[in-house]
Amino acid sequence: MEPLNIMHDYVLPKQFRFFGILALIFAIIFFTQHINLFGFLVSSASIFLGALMLTARYGLSIDTSQKQYKEFVSLLWFQSGTWKNYTGIEKIFINKIVESERMVSRSGAKFDFQSQSCQAYIKFDDGQKIELDSDKSKERLLSRLNEYNEQLQTIIQDNAL
Repeated sequence: MEPLNIMHDYVLPKQFRFFGILALIFAIIFFTQHINLFGFLVSSASIFLGALMLTARYGLSIDTSQKQYKEFVSLLWFQSGTWKNYTGIEKIFINKIVESERMVSRSGAKFDFQSQSCQAYIKFDDGQKIELDSDKSKERLLSRLNEYNEQLQTIIQDNAL
């Protein structure tokens, strides 16, 4: 049976991923304007950096047949991480998280922004808790968790009421 691979968060924030897109566009434009070795090298470096910025993600891989899991960082679709053994999966639980952000303008006015999201965690029998997935919509998160649970065969506990 194939391991369950769950990609959840990006390593870099949105602003850096936007610069990754700009680096790819720059590489294409630069290579079309400078068709020589220098243009090839600069374009190749820009494509490599842009691709790194866009594909860097955190993830979790669970192999239920071997009873192993791996937390990994994926760069250019290559995963780095070590496999760890587990005895069993106790449950998957969902918590509601309130995120707040404060912005201060030049005039000193303060603006507070709050948003809610739901985060799902997996808890192993030894007490280890690992973030599994997250979403702003609880329904979308639950539908993905039900897909994961077809392979994991555990209970889903909803604490985000």
